[in-house]
Amino acid sequence: IATLPEPEVGITYLGWKGNTLISADVNQRIDVWDTVTWQHLATLSNSGSRQSIRAVALSPDGHHIAYSPDGVLEIVTIADLLSDAQESHHPDTAN
Repeated sequence: IATLPEPEVGITYLGWKGNTLISADVNQRIDVWDTVTWQHLATLSNSGSRQSIRAVALSPDGHHIAYSPDGVLEIVTIADLLSDAQESHHPDTAN
């Protein structure tokens, strides 16, 4: 069992499938966690929107996150979020 870092605001959703935990908070952030190492893997932010994320769900296979900002359904692949997070930590410096 692990204690995750305390969010700045309240958690509104937790979803756990296999080795993946997702949490959503009232600051319009969805975080992805590895439940083996308890490391934070990626963040999906809806901060550009004026409305909060109204609903969040983790797919039964644990590979997708569905969420609803601004009354529109969005579906993202967790693998894409992890890939984007790795690229932001290790930008390609060769030009």
